[in-house]
Amino acid sequence: RETAPADLLAALAALNIPAQMTLLPSDRIWAFSDREAAAKLVRSRLWLGPVGHDQRADQLVDEWLTTNLQQEADRYVIKGSVGRAALIWWEK
Repeated sequence: RETAPADLLAALAALNIPAQMTLLPSDRIWAFSDREAAAKLVRSRLWLGPVGHDQRADQLVDEWLTTNLQQEADRYVIKGSVGRAALIWWEK
């Protein structure tokens, strides 16, 4: 799984460093120049290997992208992806 702000908070707590966190909006969302770039990332994140390595995986990724990828202006985005960032701070 991908690390999250909560992982950093847990690590700081384990070091007895009480921290605060605020989630902030961000313009970083899952966006791609084309469908192939989106497929490559999906396959990479799911550890599926290159296209053509597993025909069933290729089919499932293609079906998922058909349902979840939409074009916005000059890029493709995953439906429902929201950009956000975390600001984490603590006192010395």
